[in-house]
Amino acid sequence: MIIDLAGSEKSSPYLQEGHQSLLKEGGNINRSLLALGNCITNLSNGEQHIPYRDSKLTRILKDNLSGYCHNIMIACVSQNLSQYE
Repeated sequence: MIIDLAGSEKSSPYLQEGHQSLLKEGGNINRSLLALGNCITNLSNGEQHIPYRDSKLTRILKDNLSGYCHNIMIACVSQNLSQYE
């Protein structure tokens, strides 16, 4: 399974009229990433309750996050100053 966890950091170009659907989609992506971060934080801290039900993404990744699967993370990182944000 491959999951692209691209966020929606730069929404200002979409603030013009007619792009509300892109803003809504970006908001949903960021909400899912926040839920994923909450699950990872709780797992790291040894919490008893892991909020897998907070998003579809965390429900899908439950087995991967629980340690029942092997995982690999691939990150695209640029050292270009224009990509700093």
